[in-house]
Amino acid sequence: MYSPLESDDLKKYGAIANGLNVKNALYASEAAAITRSVRHHEKQL
Repeated sequence: MYSPLESDDLKKYGAIANGLNVKNALYASEAAAITRSVRHHEKQL
């Protein structure tokens, strides 16, 4: 069992971690899109 303070801290850290995961997912999808476009251009050369 957590004290209210500890559970609030966990919620805060959880929200921060979720935010980082969302950012990482966006970066990963951007990187994948760039990789696809580079490969597409290489095929055309």
